[in-house]
Amino acid sequence: MLAVSNQALCGGGNRNIGFYFRVTFPVGKDGDSYAFKTPTDFGLGGIAKLDGEIVKQETSDIWEGGSSTKLDFTTTLSKENHQLELIGSEGCCDGTTRWSFQVNGGDWLDFTTENLNSFKPQPEPEPEPEVFIIPEPLPERPEPEIRIA
Repeated sequence: MLAVSNQALCGGGNRNIGFYFRVTFPVGKDGDSYAFKTPTDFGLGGIAKLDGEIVKQETSDIWEGGSSTKLDFTTTLSKENHQLELIGSEGCCDGTTRWSFQVNGGDWLDFTTENLNSFKPQPEPEPEPEVFIIPEPLPERPEPEIRIA
C-alpha cells in the first residue's frame, strides 16, 4: 500500500477515525518466511492479525512519525492464501502510511498486488508425453513357393 490515509484514500477527515484494513495474498510454497512492516497512524492503538489470529497488539500511539515498528512481525507461512488484517483508531492527524513486506530475507517490497502476486504458486509444468515402442517379434511367415513352369 502506497500513500494510504483516510484523507488520501477516501477524502475523509483527519480526526476520530476507525480503520480496518484486510489484505488477502498468496504464498507460493510451504515454509517461506514473511516479514511485514506496517507503520500505520493508529494514535490510539491497534491490532495486527494474520489468518484471524492476533499477532501484535498495542494500546499506545503506533505512528511515531511513520517509522513505528510496533505492529511489525515475521512469520513462516504455508502454501495457500493468507489474510492480513490491521484494525486501529486515530484521534488526530491521519498520517500517510506505506506498508512493505519481505520474503525469505530478500528485498523489502511495497504492498502492491503485483508484488504480492509475484509469490503465488506456480503451476506445475505438464509432463512431456512419452511414447514407448515395444518391439514385438514379427509372426513367422512361410517361405513363398516358387514355381517354374
